Amino acid sequence: MNGFANSAFHSDQVILARTHLTLARITGALEHLNIPLLFLGDLFERKEIRDLLSLVALDSEYGNVGLTRIAALPEYEVARDDAIKCRHWAEASKVSIIEALGRVAEIPGISAEGRVGLARLGNQLKGLEQAPPWVYLTTWLFERSSYLRPLLETNDAASHQKLIAIYQLLKVCGEQYTAGAHDRKQFLARIRRLEALNQDGMYRAVSSEASDIDAVRVLTIHGSKGLEFGLHILPALATRYMPTTSNGFVARRPRA
Repeated sequence: MNGFANSAFHSDQVILARTHLTLARITGALEHLNIPLLFLGDLFERKEIRDLLSLVALDSEYGNVGLTRIAALPEYEVARDDAIKCRHWAEASKVSIIEALGRVAEIPGISAEGRVGLARLGNQLKGLEQAPPWVYLTTWLFERSSYLRPLLETNDAASHQKLIAIYQLLKVCGEQYTAGAHDRKQFLARIRRLEALNQDGMYRAVSSEASDIDAVRVLTIHGSKGLEFGLHILPALATRYMPTTSNGFVARRPRA
């Protein structure tokens, strides 16, 4: 145990568990303690990723339901009723939601605050109607919106996790574009398919570009034996939830 206590860096420590569910329960508590972690969990269910997928869904999925979530972001602060009125007006006028955002002054019943927020979103998305997912997201994230600013300014462990997840999503955009998903509707269809068929496990692993970050690694025993780490944390071991020598897992002594 002395070797564990003397571990100098977070990156020399690993949490190993049998399932992602066990890891998700533990990492949620550790994030509140501001402990730096490298763990994405279910990428497409993370809040920041749901935000960005809702943005991609604007004007590319029936009903424009993503507008309600995006318009509620702190940058816009649009009430739910205002966002719904904008959606309904776009459908009734047979125009795209992005066009409706640019014509928000024509929509009756929207509050003054709602008009300001919706108009801001419309200006940020102007000219991106036909953009592929990569261009659409990177332009909005890095050039037009302030979505990333709080994460960069806060600079805590939870913010680092969110930035890593966003980077991962952008990598997925590039991969799917190469695989033939050249527009946002195709991209979303592929994401939905991956989730429905439970084939999104490949996106749980943190990108190699983040390997130099000094953070505790969080892995399943199926993804790593953990032999390269100095400190091993094995949650649920006492409850016999972890595989033992009887089914092929051999416990090893920690490094000195």
